[in-house]
Amino acid sequence: MIYNLCVRPHAEDLGKLVSQFRRRFGLSQTMAAEFLGIKNALTISHWETGVRNPSGTVELLLHVIMKMNEADAEDLLVRLQKQAHRLRELKWRPTA
Repeated sequence: MIYNLCVRPHAEDLGKLVSQFRRRFGLSQTMAAEFLGIKNALTISHWETGVRNPSGTVELLLHVIMKMNEADAEDLLVRLQKQAHRLRELKWRPTA
């Protein structure tokens, strides 16, 4: 399915998507923030409660991950975790 960039879901739908992503992979808000390159877990909470919305890039990534089969999605998350670890070693800080 091709993601329609012209029609943005409502904030509550995005919050549900973030929450479903975390539940599917057993992630805390802190872990989800790390995987998504977000510096503050409070941002994840804000997304889930509709206080704020994720960027279009994060939203697209979440939609793609949620459409993937379990093995491919798990592999992607492992790769993201390794990349986050490398970036921490370099003392890289996200801007979002």
